[in-house]
Amino acid sequence: MTSQEKLAQTRERAKNRLGWRWCFTGAVAVHQSLYLRVCALAPTAEDSAPISAPKSAYPHTFQYMRNKLSTTVCGLALCLLFASCDRPQADTADRVPDSTVNPLAALLNPDPAALAATAPDSFTLALQTSKGEIEVRVRRDWSPLGADRLHYLATHGFFDGARFFRIVPGFIVQFGLSGRPDVDRAFKRRMIADDPVTQSNRRGTLVFATSGPNTRTTQLFINLADNPSLDRRGFSPMGEVVRGMDVVDRINAEYGEQSNIQGRIEREGNAFFRARFPALDSIVHVTITP
Repeated sequence: MTSQEKLAQTRERAKNRLGWRWCFTGAVAVHQSLYLRVCALAPTAEDSAPISAPKSAYPHTFQYMRNKLSTTVCGLALCLLFASCDRPQADTADRVPDSTVNPLAALLNPDPAALAATAPDSFTLALQTSKGEIEVRVRRDWSPLGADRLHYLATHGFFDGARFFRIVPGFIVQFGLSGRPDVDRAFKRRMIADDPVTQSNRRGTLVFATSGPNTRTTQLFINLADNPSLDRRGFSPMGEVVRGMDVVDRINAEYGEQSNIQGRIEREGNAFFRARFPALDSIVHVTITP
């Protein structure tokens, strides 16, 4: 081989080595770029290899990136799921009240059809009071419209918390203002017509109070004695105490009629009683049974 041929062969080998070197350098650069992108996705030491990882890690870069992307997507999905679970529910106070959510709705804005609904032929009211239990048996045929109104009021808790605010010994015990001004206002003009008097106002009978003809709303009284004079004035009994008349007799009468200031009661409710007549007895709860 001549010297010229040897020189040509040497140049060719050098050119090949240079080409391979450039290819290797380019491959490393590409791998390094991909690896940096992966590190940008997961920069912490716990989640990814450091920048100075050995070259043996580079062939796994594409697999690592795919796995890391999958992990990231799953993580985001879980975050969204947890966020939706933790999202607070809408405040029920912002909803339009109805009788299933707010029991007072039936008292603040009574449905006319429900208010005029026919009561059962007879039913019993159990009045849990601050003095004990009073049981009243109501008979619709005695006073139909009165029984219907009484059934509606008791069903919807109108009397719960009401005070016995007028006691006239030997005559009557009166109650039937709810102690909640907004509720009392709702019924102030919702009067019912009079019923014929079919039963006498004897001791223990339950009767609607009135302020004149056809003005019954929510106020009631229990006769403490036989009061036949009330029959002639149109007061129609609709039921009678069948148990607990001794409780009725023990209701606190120390204020007499002093606490019967109905304008203040309607405006201020039970706050008025608590401030001025704190010893008045009250109804805790009324239960209806057939």
